[in-house]
Amino acid sequence: MIKKLNIDLNLVINSMPEHVYWLDEENNFIGCNDNQAKALGLTSSEDIIGRNLSEFLSGQNLKCILEINKEVISKGIIKTVEEPFVTVSGNVITVLSKKVPLKDDAGNTCGVLGISFDVSEIKEKEKKLHSEKNQVEIVLRNLMTSFLGHVFWKDKNGVYLGCNLSQAQSLGLKSPEEIIGKTDYDLSDKKYADAYKSVDEKVIKSGESITIEEAAVYHNEKESIFLSKKIPLKDFDGEIIGLLGISFDITAQREAEAREKDALKAVMLAEKQKELMEEQVELFKQLSASVAHELRTPLSAMKMITETMKEWFPDIIQGYQLAREKNLPVREINPQVFDELKEAVKTFDLEIAATFLFINMFLNNIRQEDKINTKSFKQCSIKNCVEEALKRYPFFDSQKEKVLSHIDYDFKFHGDSELFIHVIFNLLKNALYYIAGYDEAKIEIWTSEDKKYNVLHFKDTGEGIEEEVLSHIFERFYSKTYHGTGVGLAYCKMVMEVFGGKIICRSERGKYTEFVLSFPRNC
Repeated sequence: MIKKLNIDLNLVINSMPEHVYWLDEENNFIGCNDNQAKALGLTSSEDIIGRNLSEFLSGQNLKCILEINKEVISKGIIKTVEEPFVTVSGNVITVLSKKVPLKDDAGNTCGVLGISFDVSEIKEKEKKLHSEKNQVEIVLRNLMTSFLGHVFWKDKNGVYLGCNLSQAQSLGLKSPEEIIGKTDYDLSDKKYADAYKSVDEKVIKSGESITIEEAAVYHNEKESIFLSKKIPLKDFDGEIIGLLGISFDITAQREAEAREKDALKAVMLAEKQKELMEEQVELFKQLSASVAHELRTPLSAMKMITETMKEWFPDIIQGYQLAREKNLPVREINPQVFDELKEAVKTFDLEIAATFLFINMFLNNIRQEDKINTKSFKQCSIKNCVEEALKRYPFFDSQKEKVLSHIDYDFKFHGDSELFIHVIFNLLKNALYYIAGYDEAKIEIWTSEDKKYNVLHFKDTGEGIEEEVLSHIFERFYSKTYHGTGVGLAYCKMVMEVFGGKIICRSERGKYTEFVLSFPRNC
């Protein structure tokens, strides 16, 4: 009867896809299953008996596992941890391990039982997924910030899920995050909120987009007229989960129409505004489809991995239950660990689904820059470029009053004025974002010269940039903030280098940020 029990135990343990092993208090192997033996480069599980853990691991990897085993044995507790493991080929991988104290017949802890499985690929895929998701978010944040219209999205109950900077500022909010969780009744008078709700309900009920003019009174207490496009948002099953709104302030046009009393001009202007908005929406849709296609492949791969993980959980549970039925000398494993693993997979599923939804809902138009043709370069005035940029930039409210430009020293550079104006646009957009909320903050633009370079200085007295972030700000798609300067500043660096110059950034947290743009003097 004992012999049959041993055979059943070996069959149970060796049928498990995980690595199973047990060690004494000195970390000498008492036994393991075939998977563990093969992972350690052994021919048979019998070859491991009596060998110490230090024969297979060394350095920090060994130290880490020894500390975990010591805690399990000394405290008599169960631990679920991620551990390093060195493969036969010498590669260090990550395994998820369940460590259980072994008890002798007297109930004393005499060693540790471990069950582990390789999660390295999952970790790597998860890291890649998060990286790609961050890149998408950076692109969206830059796009949302630079988009002149108001963009917002709500759930089916009219609760705001997000908006762009223009929408937040018009409502008197410091940042787009402040709108999350609010409704129109929190932000507007009941009269206006009732009107918005009525239109929103029509969009959600019909499943069709609606273009409409809406009145709004924002923090300046003046009624404005907006041309709004409201589009139903759907999940992967085609169910409507909310709506996306894009609005343009057409108050000035409407006031002009009223003064001139020109009905024909009013109709034409309104149609032009509608066409412009439709073009913007169509561009958003095209980009969403393109980027979503590029990102769905890795996300789909992650989905397949989670499905594979789910298939093994029943086998793990069954293997453990068989061992318990045979009265093996193992302490009962708390079922919570299995529930936690199941919840982890569910969470992973939800993250993937949320990312898919995020892509489908909010990815918008990204302008692809044409390859720069240096043959068209000519002598350009730095003063003219700065003045033109300040003239054309779409400042909000009193933003322009915060910009102080004094180009006492005008110099020429060899390049393209339009390209450089876009450099100024990017620097302005970033600076205005970071000085928002600082009443005394200013933006200063001035010039200087040294032996090798003519220099343009662009400085703001906003919140500054953290030292660990400063060295990365010109890297494409790098961002550690909500605003995300990766795309814009990478563009600035590219243009300056094509001009034969350079751009650097100096900053002191809480005091200032200064960009120094250097142009070669022998142009």
